[in-house]
Amino acid sequence: MISFETAKALKEAGLEWEPKLGDLFNTLECIEAGNTSFCIWDEEIQEAYDTSGADIDGMHKGSLWLPRLDQLLAEIVKNIWGCRLSVLWIEDFPKGYECLLSRTEETEEGKWEEFAQRFVTASPEEAAAQALLWILRKEATK
Repeated sequence: MISFETAKALKEAGLEWEPKLGDLFNTLECIEAGNTSFCIWDEEIQEAYDTSGADIDGMHKGSLWLPRLDQLLAEIVKNIWGCRLSVLWIEDFPKGYECLLSRTEETEEGKWEEFAQRFVTASPEEAAAQALLWILRKEATK
């Protein structure tokens, strides 16, 4: 799972959320209080490790989405970037995860340029989230 700080930065950078079954999220008040995340399950909102339900429509507004790895990678591809996710090893021990973005774009002069950006973190989710955050911020400056 990505950090709450990264999830907040993604939201501020413009990542939109349409709630679906299986999504993880949290309210900002719960994050500040150190409480658990919530999961959408069978059209009810349930605590990730509990079974108490709540109203989906009322609760997801103003909440912080915690996208899964598959959702992060889908957003990267949706933004027309190539992505390679790999494990970095030192001898037989994983050191971290790398998300390598690449894309070829035509410049204003009609030339083609290759763009690449590398993100290395302790988890694959965080690496993909940092890559998506970079894309969203790059797109916002265009």
